[in-house]
Amino acid sequence: MARVLRAFQTGEIALFMPILNFVERHIYDFEAKVLPEARRRNIAIVAMKVLGGANGDAGARLSAQEDYSAALRFAWGVPGVAVVNLGMRSPEELRQALAAAKAYKALSAAESKALTERGKRLAAEWGATRGPVS
Repeated sequence: MARVLRAFQTGEIALFMPILNFVERHIYDFEAKVLPEARRRNIAIVAMKVLGGANGDAGARLSAQEDYSAALRFAWGVPGVAVVNLGMRSPEELRQALAAAKAYKALSAAESKALTERGKRLAAEWGATRGPVS
C-alpha cells in the first residue's frame, strides 16, 4: 500500500487498477487504504479481480451465481470506480455480465451487511494469496 501511495505522490499516475472484491477487501482493503487518495487526486479507478481472480488453474473463485451478482454489485458500488474489468472468455460470460449490468441495483444495507460477513469468512479461508499485507 505504501508503494502505491508513494507512486501517487509523483503526480504521474492517471490510472489505478486495484483488486476490488468483497473478499479481498478484508485482506488488502484498497477501498479504505488507497482509494480515498486516488479519488482525491482524480486518478481513474479500474476494478480488477472482481470475481476473485484466478486461483491457480481453478479460474474465478466467485463464479457461483449468488457470488457473481454480489461481486459485481459490490464493485460497481465502490465510490470512484470508473470501470470493472471482468476478463470475459466466452459469449456466455458476456451474456451473463450484460444481464448483471442490466439488473444492477445498489446493495441494500442488509445485503451489504450479509456480504461483509460472507467476505470475512471467505477471506479467512483464502488468506493473503497475492502476497503479504503491508
